Amino acid sequence: MQPSRSRQSNLARLPAPITRSLAAKGAVCREVALAMADGALARSPADIAVAITGVAGPSPDEDGNPVGRVCIAVARRGLAAGHLERDYGDIGREAVRERAMADALALLRRAAKL
Repeated sequence: MQPSRSRQSNLARLPAPITRSLAAKGAVCREVALAMADGALARSPADIAVAITGVAGPSPDEDGNPVGRVCIAVARRGLAAGHLERDYGDIGREAVRERAMADALALLRRAAKL
C-alpha cells in the first residue's frame, strides 16, 4: 500500500490513461490496481502478477479514502485480470496489511488454478 499517487505512478510506470485515473479517482481504485498488475506482468517474465493499493492507516489518504480501504488485482498471461475491493475498517495498520496480503494470495491461488 503506497503513501501517495506520485510514488504509485513511479513504481508501476503507469501509462498516461492510468495516470489520469490517479488524478481523477486517486490511487485506491480498481483501475489503478488492475493497471499495476498488468504493468508488473508486462515488465517481467512471470506468467502471473498481483498488485495491492490501499490505505493501511493511521489516517485516511489524500483523496479521503478511509483507513482499511484496499483494492487488489491479479493479472495472468492470456486471461482477463481479476480484482477484489475490501473495506477492512480501522483495525490497525498491520492488520490491514495482513488481511490484504492474505486476500491477495487467495486471489493469486485462484488465478493460478485457471
